[in-house]
Formats: sequence, structure tokens, C-alpha cells
Amino acid sequence: FLISGGEDHSMVIWATDPWERLQNISAHAAPILKCCFNVLGTLLVTSSCDNTLKIWDAETWKPVCTLSGHLDFVKSCSFNPDGNLVVSVSCDRSVKLWSCITVAKD
Repeated sequence: FLISGGEDHSMVIWATDPWERLQNISAHAAPILKCCFNVLGTLLVTSSCDNTLKIWDAETWKPVCTLSGHLDFVKSCSFNPDGNLVVSVSCDRSVKLWSCITVAKD
């Protein structure tokens, strides 16, 4: 799969062989700035101009949780190599680490 996000606040799920738009999901309350899978491809994190991140189940495409705490746009996000942490960077000049283990238990 390939995920794209953009100005319309939605993320698009694409099949890559052959290229085909599979689903359009209303994901955030503002434009999406970054999308990133974990190394296993089981979770996806999105960051947005709505000051939040969302973690998604990559099988059902349902949100697992919303991460709030930044005071401005969340311009980047990524999983660490083990997939147990998400790092986010915001225009509020902060960097945050989020535990995926805690999120999975919620």
C-alpha cells in the first residue's frame, strides 16, 4: 500500500500493483502533513495542521488513537526502528516521543 494525505484533510489508500485508489478516509480536521508506516506495516501514523497525530490500524484503516499535546502544526512524525515509539516534531518547536505500547493497551 501507499498512503497519501493532503489539503482536503483526508488520506488516500492506494494499491501499487496495479495502481488503484482503494479508499479515501476523512482523517483529520486540517491538512495532513506526513504519513508513515511502522516497520511491520501494521500501524500508520499521520500528522496534521490540527496539532494532532493519529495512529491507524493498517488492516482495518480505523484510528487506534489520537495523540494531542502539541501547540501548533505537527509537521513530521515517524516510528522508531523497533516500532514501539513515535516521534513527532511541531511548529511549536517541540519534539515529543509517544509510546505505542501504551497506545495499544488503551
